[in-house]
Amino acid sequence: MSKNSFLRIVLIFSLFVALGFGVGYLIGLLIKANMAVFHWWYILVFIISFYLSLVLHTFFHELGHMVCAKIRGWKFISFMLFGIVFTKKDKGFSFSRYKIPGALGQCLMIPPEEGDTDFGIALYNAGGVVMNFLLLLTAIVAFILEKDVYPGYIILFLVTFICVGAFMMLINAIPLKISGLPNDGMNIVSLGKDKFSSEIFLCSMRAVAAMQKGCRISEFLERYITEDVKIDYSNTIHVMALSFDYSRALDLKDFDKASSLMYGINAHLYLLPKIYRLEFGMENVFLSLVRGCSETEIDKLLDDETKKYIEGVASLRPSGLRVRYAIALLYEKDMEKAERIYGLFQKLYSKYYLPGEALSEKQLLEYLLSNDKS
Repeated sequence: MSKNSFLRIVLIFSLFVALGFGVGYLIGLLIKANMAVFHWWYILVFIISFYLSLVLHTFFHELGHMVCAKIRGWKFISFMLFGIVFTKKDKGFSFSRYKIPGALGQCLMIPPEEGDTDFGIALYNAGGVVMNFLLLLTAIVAFILEKDVYPGYIILFLVTFICVGAFMMLINAIPLKISGLPNDGMNIVSLGKDKFSSEIFLCSMRAVAAMQKGCRISEFLERYITEDVKIDYSNTIHVMALSFDYSRALDLKDFDKASSLMYGINAHLYLLPKIYRLEFGMENVFLSLVRGCSETEIDKLLDDETKKYIEGVASLRPSGLRVRYAIALLYEKDMEKAERIYGLFQKLYSKYYLPGEALSEKQLLEYLLSNDKS
């Protein structure tokens, strides 16, 4: 274990111990104050307070990212909260569903054409934590000043709100990877040290904005961005760049290039964050089907974890339905099932928040069908 990793673990442990003592202190005050007599409906109040606090802190966390980005001249792309995406369109706004493992919310913004400084990128990433801190501070002040005046249910809400806020602030501020994805603190630490990562971080925002307007990834990326770059396979942003190149290759139907990229990825699969291991595991299945690999090879790739990923989270995205379609059409030889999956794809296609990505996936489905018939 490296010295930095050890210090990070000690810091995390210390902060959560301090949080535990703080929670204990607040509960003590709570019991001593207006809730000395327990009522059964306090349980219901606690449950409602917990979920309401989670929603409020998540919403304002993402709003903090938006405000800080706006200060730097960035423009709004989309706002995701608990799987519901609010996206800006030319003629208004639209709603769609999208789930990111390990993330309750997400706010995407377009950086200025000239890019931004390390400070500007750090400010965007820090905005959510700053907002959580301000909310937490406000709730603590309100609790301390009026704890002897508020009725019990208000005290219970404030204590719950403070605890949830403190947890969310710490879990986003301390550099961590959650479900394999870097949190805000990790982004702040790592992006400033690696120029390529900073470029890809900004590029990813612009790519989302372009696909939102109907631009396919191969139209946005005029070249493969990881060529002549030494890839750190443990760096999530570097792996994101590889996924862009892989998507570009698929969009161009350049399956030789896609296979070449996948060969390098498979050689370092153990280093990848879990979410990308699952994602590329799914794409391994697709490429093997396109290349006409044997059923034995496909069976090995379709392990329980990969099946679960394809059927679960990935099915909320066009790429997941594309792989399910390929399995039904080329592996299971079940045309009726393939048609049902295509019907699901059509429903998602019409309302997916990134039309450019959906268009690329639709063309891949049509390519599979035309080649199967031939």
